[in-house]
Amino acid sequence: MEAIKKLDRFSDISELGSELQFSIGDTGIIECSISVHGRKAIPNETKSLLQSGKLSVKKMPVSKFNELEQDYVCSCVLRVANELFSSLPETMVIITAEDLLLNTSTGHMEKAPILSVAISRDTLYQFNLYNIDPSDAMANFVHSMAFKKTAGFAPVERLDPAQFT
Repeated sequence: MEAIKKLDRFSDISELGSELQFSIGDTGIIECSISVHGRKAIPNETKSLLQSGKLSVKKMPVSKFNELEQDYVCSCVLRVANELFSSLPETMVIITAEDLLLNTSTGHMEKAPILSVAISRDTLYQFNLYNIDPSDAMANFVHSMAFKKTAGFAPVERLDPAQFT
């Protein structure tokens, strides 16, 4: 935990609106919770230049917005894992992305896990991170994610570090 604080590799992520919390449980596996604030990070409109030279502004289609949000969340998780592996000798980390979701039983927005993934160093380092689709890359790891293009993210359970020891 001291090494993570001293290296300060996550200050630019915090500047983008994401908050990180680290912990090490009984298993010795580093766990990270990241609040991604996806609704704030992804624009809800698209802009294009018309042939006349005028700017056209339209509401982004819901499915496109949701796909961009999924890629954003998955890329945040991959970025955090990459930074942790470049700083520490760990072979696996568990990262859980959280965001505000509508609780339909209360009508209130509540913080909930939307992606929980166990990332191994060996697998991550086999990727060409510049050419992958972050959402597709999750298939390479044990993960929990409930996502639909039309509805977006739904709450999921956090991965239990005990299953990896």
